[in-house]
Amino acid sequence: MVIDFSDLKKEMESVFEGYDHAFVIERGDPFGDLRALNENYPPKTTGLSRIIEIEEPPTAENLARHWFRKLEFRIGNEDTHCRVVSVTVYESPTTSAKYERKSD
Repeated sequence: MVIDFSDLKKEMESVFEGYDHAFVIERGDPFGDLRALNENYPPKTTGLSRIIEIEEPPTAENLARHWFRKLEFRIGNEDTHCRVVSVTVYESPTTSAKYERKSD
């Protein structure tokens, strides 16, 4: 056994928490001004209960890379002897984007 699934689940939840039903934008995107709208009006009227900024456009490909790096930082180290091999982001049941570890 490399890692206990309950430990893995905790680490994954810590990375992905907050993204569900969030509005994800690229840092510096003009839509960031929606944060002010969100502060002045209740989230129920704007639908923007959470806004998350990341360093790149939030495409499925970029989100797969973004989450890969976050998971790798949390569990892919010498102490755990684990490596994150890939992260797949599904846009629908038939479309997805996968980010894989570059071969060593």
